[in-house]
Amino acid sequence: MSEAEAARPDSFVSSFFLEIRKRVRPEHFSTWFKNASLAEVTENDLVLSVESSFVRDWIQKKYMDVLLESSLSVDGKARKIRVSSDPEKFVSEDVVKEDFDHDPEPLPTPVPARGRVLGTPLNPSLTFDNFVVGLSNNLPYAAARAVAENPGRAYNPLFIHGSVGLGKTHLLQAVCHEVLKKGTISRIRYISCEDFINQFISGIQGGSLESFRDQYRNTEMLLIDDIHLLAHKERTQEEFFHTFNHLVNAGRQVVFSSDSPPQEIPTLKERLVSRFKSGLVGEIELPDLETRIAIVKRKARIRGTEFPNDVALFIAERVKTNIRELEGAVIEVIGYSTLNDGMPIDLELAARALKPILNTGTTSATASMQDIFRCVQKTFGVTLTEIQSKRRTQTISTARHVAMYLARNYTTHSLQEIGGYMGGKDHASVLYAVRKVEQKAREDPRFKEILQKVTADLLGGLL
Repeated sequence: MSEAEAARPDSFVSSFFLEIRKRVRPEHFSTWFKNASLAEVTENDLVLSVESSFVRDWIQKKYMDVLLESSLSVDGKARKIRVSSDPEKFVSEDVVKEDFDHDPEPLPTPVPARGRVLGTPLNPSLTFDNFVVGLSNNLPYAAARAVAENPGRAYNPLFIHGSVGLGKTHLLQAVCHEVLKKGTISRIRYISCEDFINQFISGIQGGSLESFRDQYRNTEMLLIDDIHLLAHKERTQEEFFHTFNHLVNAGRQVVFSSDSPPQEIPTLKERLVSRFKSGLVGEIELPDLETRIAIVKRKARIRGTEFPNDVALFIAERVKTNIRELEGAVIEVIGYSTLNDGMPIDLELAARALKPILNTGTTSATASMQDIFRCVQKTFGVTLTEIQSKRRTQTISTARHVAMYLARNYTTHSLQEIGGYMGGKDHASVLYAVRKVEQKAREDPRFKEILQKVTADLLGGLL
């Protein structure tokens, strides 16, 4: 631990990890942060020390925003965050371990260590027990269960397709969890098709194609997400075809997910279409109302909250696109309750929490940066050049902060990308602006009205 950190109160360390815990699921905290420590904390920098390069890479990929938000929440300072796996900087923080030895929510039952999954790490919550079954998905669910019970014999290959956010990845990971638990197979490879393609390209460029082939053809079960990404990849299709044949002919189980059925994947070779259709092809459809209600209640329960029936019905009747958006609505309601001092979750609160997104008819309303700049310019009377400049007059600064707030909430851009649109601001500056707007909206009724007006103008333009 650095001298800078040693000079700070122990409460910063505990508070920082408490803030992380608030923002991630209990099982994710246990997996990625339980053994982490603070190697350095200054006014401008924070270094999180972890035990391996694998953990470091995963946190950098998935949780940098969480770290930024957590640091800012403790003392209001927007620090530059770095994650280190340097063994010399890895320090076990007893104070942190003691704080989290007793979890308020039970963690998932650990999977027996009889085998391993190579490739993409599994999400501990994506199990069969947490999958809500209805008329829209009962066939793929039953087939996935059968594959997990009897790999290589039940349905081989198993091809699950459907629109985004309906549970295809959930089923593939559930198969992995179940097979690991049973211990019937020791070498499982679960990976995205994008990673498969990238590894194949690297194998060609680095002269390690034989190593690439060995690692895939020696696996006992292969599961690939988003196999439709093979479209327009002629050479990768050729390589994949031989890998597929090798595994199936050897009685090894293969499972795929796709946004489209085999015959609708563009430029997919006919012999691959034929192979995919030689097993079972199951479609996950949009969930019906009863299934959506059950999903809403299950997602809330996983987060330690019981939604009243009328609240679950309210959300399920209005969010019909996919399961991810249902989960997003659940998170919005719980978050709104938390930010309002734990206000009880009822129909009125749910309506208020979801009003901005339900007014657009979807929980995934997205705007372009041009839409945002247009609305902000009109509301605050500033130019785009002024928003992107370094000028800090009150009007320009407020307009710039509101633009970053809207971009964070209504686009899919990362913090770094948003900063780029704002004249080269870094991600910490964007996060600081977002928190500044949220705080001002809570404290200043007039500003809150202005923020609601510009938000309504933006969302109205998306209809």
